[in-house]
Amino acid sequence: ALMGFSGGGMVSIICAARRDGLKAVVTLASPADHSRLLTRESIGAFIAHARGIGIIRDPEYPACEEDYYREMAGVRPVQEVGGLSPTPILIVHGDMDDLVPVEEAHRLYHAAGEPKELYIVKGGGHKLRHDPDAMDKAISWMLDRLRD
Repeated sequence: ALMGFSGGGMVSIICAARRDGLKAVVTLASPADHSRLLTRESIGAFIAHARGIGIIRDPEYPACEEDYYREMAGVRPVQEVGGLSPTPILIVHGDMDDLVPVEEAHRLYHAAGEPKELYIVKGGGHKLRHDPDAMDKAISWMLDRLRD
């Protein structure tokens, strides 16, 4: 099983779509793609933020912002989520997410094959790992699939 938050949810979808044998995938606050979040003009700020929070640790990476932007723009979970089926997916998103709009969850859900479930956390923001309702749903749903 795979579970990922935000960009990690994007990675979970893509990895699961390219691998057989998983019993479950859960994404929380995951973008459907980078088109709304990452523009060519904002890539420098994104890289600086990623370095600041430890996602990018190598000071020499990326070697070229333009190449990095093109690579990131090509990450489109919404185009790959349909390939998960028959692996079940739970898409969890907060209706008050100020970073990734809840519409991104609906895009992923509509593109996903069956079995799929969409769970919208009332009052939930972007950091769903701190939201007891979101975590209870995600963990119990995943454990139910692992028991099957």
